[in-house]
Amino acid sequence: MFSRTWSYVELIIEDKYRISVEITDSFWRNCSELRHVFFKHYFREKEYIPWPKRRPTKIHARTCKG
Repeated sequence: MFSRTWSYVELIIEDKYRISVEITDSFWRNCSELRHVFFKHYFREKEYIPWPKRRPTKIHARTCKG
């Protein structure tokens, strides 16, 4: 789903939020998470957090072109 040539990805969430998220080196090594302050606010609004210990919320994604 991700290419090592990308430095960031653009996410469109619920067809109303568009954010750019940096892909850091740690993403490729041992922490395959996308991190952005938006997620904290969005997850709280949707009551996805707090989550049970060691069981973080997962989301489904699909790739789009262009």
